[in-house]
Amino acid sequence: MKENAICDLEEHTTEQRQLWMNRKEILNRRLGQLLRSSEESWFGSWKFLLLGELLNCKNFDSLLECLVKELKSECKLEVDEGLIKVILGGTRHVCEPDKPKHKKDCYIAKVGHCDQGMSAILLNAADTVGVSYDKAFQLLKRALIELDANESNKRKPIILVLDHEVQMFPWENIPILRQLEVYRMPSVNSISAFVDTGCKSEEEAAKNCLSFPSIDPFHAFYILNPDGTLPQFQSSFEDWFKENNMKGIAGLDPSEDLWASALEKHDLFIFSGHGCGWQYFPLEGFSKLNKCGAAVLLGCESSITTLRGNFAPLCVPLEYLVAGSPAVVGNLWNISALDICRFGKHLLQSWLVKRHELEKESLDHAPTLGVFMGASRDACRLRYLTGAAPVLYGVPTQICVKKNVSNLS
Repeated sequence: MKENAICDLEEHTTEQRQLWMNRKEILNRRLGQLLRSSEESWFGSWKFLLLGELLNCKNFDSLLECLVKELKSECKLEVDEGLIKVILGGTRHVCEPDKPKHKKDCYIAKVGHCDQGMSAILLNAADTVGVSYDKAFQLLKRALIELDANESNKRKPIILVLDHEVQMFPWENIPILRQLEVYRMPSVNSISAFVDTGCKSEEEAAKNCLSFPSIDPFHAFYILNPDGTLPQFQSSFEDWFKENNMKGIAGLDPSEDLWASALEKHDLFIFSGHGCGWQYFPLEGFSKLNKCGAAVLLGCESSITTLRGNFAPLCVPLEYLVAGSPAVVGNLWNISALDICRFGKHLLQSWLVKRHELEKESLDHAPTLGVFMGASRDACRLRYLTGAAPVLYGVPTQICVKKNVSNLS
C-alpha cells in the first residue's frame, strides 16, 4: 500500500499518466497474487471453515444424519456432528471429488497422514487407521455427490470479528470469500446487541428469531465533492444521482447540522469526497445522534483503523455503528476517484434495482446489502487495488420498500 500511496503523490503529464496506470496495474496484479497465496498458505484446504452455512438445501440434514451414522457404525469413529456439518457443507469447494489429498486437505479423522495441527477434526479415530480412513472418504465422497445434485449454492452471510492488528488486511477478497456476503463487526457482543434491537416482539425474542435491520435505499441523502476538488468525479456521480431522483448536495460544504440531519432522517447516507468527512462532522457529533442510517463512505481510507498506542484504535465506521447505523461501507486505503465511482455506482444501482423489484412483487427472501459487494468490486478497472479496498461493517441489512418514500421512476 505504500507503493500505491507513492504513485498517487506524483503529478501527471500524459506520459506520466500512462506510467502511473502501468504501475497501478502491476500493483493490482501483485495484490491479487498476495490474496491467493495468503489463502493457500494460511488456510490451505481448511479455508472452507470460513464459509457460511448452506441455504435452502433440502436434503442436507438427512445426508448429514446418514453420514454421521455410517461413520460411527462402519468406520467405528466417535464423530463430532458439528464438525462433520461444517465439512460436508464446505469440502466440495476445496477438494477434488475423485482424489482427496493427504496434505492440507479435508481430514475427517485422526490418522497417520495428518500432521499435528490437523489431527483432530474428528475425535478418537479407530485403531485400524487405513481401513477407517479410506472408508470414511468413500462415505464423504458419496454424500458430496448427492449434495451437489440438489445444492442451491446460496449461503448464510459471514460476519468477521477481527483483532485491530489485522483490520487492514482485505480478508473479504481472498478467493473463497470474494463473491460471498461478508460483514465486519468489532465483537460478538455487538452482533448480539443488533439482533436484540432488531427483535420486533417479545415473542420473536423468546423464539430466538433473528431479526436484522432493513433500509429503503431510495430514502437516501448524498454529499458529493464538498470541497470542489474532484470535478470529474462530481460530474459523473451527480448525473447518476439526478437520474435516480435522489436528494443531496454537490460542490458545497455541508454544515454539521445538515450532516446530522442526513444521518438521522434518512435510511441511507452517501458521502463522496475526500476521506471519511470528519472535517465536516467531528467524531463527538455521533454521540448526539438519536439514530443513524446506513452509510456509504467512498473517500480514501474512510474505514482505516488508526492505532493510538495505549488508547483504543480509531475506526470511523465503528462510530457510525455505535450511533445505530446497521451497515457502513468504507475504504481501507487510497483509491482512484473514477475507479471507486464505478464501484459506488454499481453497488447503489444494484440496491435500487432490487428495491424496484420488491415494489413490483414480493420475494421469498428480502435481499441484503452485502450480497452485491463482490460484483461491485469486479466492476472496478483495478479489481484488487480499488475493488479490494471497500469493506462492509455492520450486520446483514435487508432492502425494503417504505410506503412514505416515493417510487422509482
